[in-house]
Amino acid sequence: FLSGDVPTQNAAHEPGPSLQPGFGSVRICHRAGGTTRILEISARALAAHLAHGDYLSTLQVIHAPPADPAHFTTIGDALAASRASRAAAGETTTAACRITILVAAGTFQGTTGSASGALEHFPLMVDVPDITLHGALATTFPGSGVSTDGAESVLAPTEPLPVVNGVSTPIIIANAHPGGSAGDGFTVEGFVFQSGHDPVVDAGGQALLALRATGLTIRGNRFEGGFTESLDLRAGSSDVIENHLSGTAGTCDICLAGPGTFLAQGNILLAGGIPGIAVSPTVSIPEPAGVEPFVLPAMNRVAVNHIHPP
Repeated sequence: FLSGDVPTQNAAHEPGPSLQPGFGSVRICHRAGGTTRILEISARALAAHLAHGDYLSTLQVIHAPPADPAHFTTIGDALAASRASRAAAGETTTAACRITILVAAGTFQGTTGSASGALEHFPLMVDVPDITLHGALATTFPGSGVSTDGAESVLAPTEPLPVVNGVSTPIIIANAHPGGSAGDGFTVEGFVFQSGHDPVVDAGGQALLALRATGLTIRGNRFEGGFTESLDLRAGSSDVIENHLSGTAGTCDICLAGPGTFLAQGNILLAGGIPGIAVSPTVSIPEPAGVEPFVLPAMNRVAVNHIHPP
């Protein structure tokens, strides 16, 4: 199979390709003669393609042990492989092909401490371009309600996400390093995010923090209660589309801070922060460890288009 188009983002209501372990065929970004194509090849030909600069464009995360180089036990390992592919190809700020990581249904537990085996280490860092994390959750919004088909990819901490020195720990960070690699174009869709906190009692952690990253798409996810902020998006651009938010126990549910441009469309918020969607020209809030501070600009502008669901 040969296509002249780079992989596009999966729609929130469409399932991704099959998540069956095996080593029959793989999808690669094939680069030759100044052009790039997504090519499906026999696994037997993979080594030769990798040797002349091609890389895997579709990775899969399953609970079973990896059966081939395209399958991983943890999302963190798949992200590390994607980062290595980007570095080897010199694609630190722009990319020839999108890398899609398909995550099977099930609960993927993580910790902020030492992680081994099938345990994720939170936060998961995305700091190279055009990465898609595609989970199994498929949401629809019939009338004023929300329904799913029962399959869910859940990101859950083994212990409640901590607040360290006043900074909530995220499950995922999309970061653009100043003058370095950037998690621009990151897409996350089809996941259930849990904080580990009882929202009636306390709050801690964030589902997603984005800083300086542009072109993000956050679509078709469910954010459960107990986060201080479900989404903390700063100094970039993001589309936040058709997500279901149970409500934080802390501040805003969708926090949008400039300079930047944001779209919030078709989201359903049951309860939570004050306000549910907060917009600020800029913020000066400490970042988690390992994330460079944001230098406040002398002047900035933030634009937000908020569209209610039908």
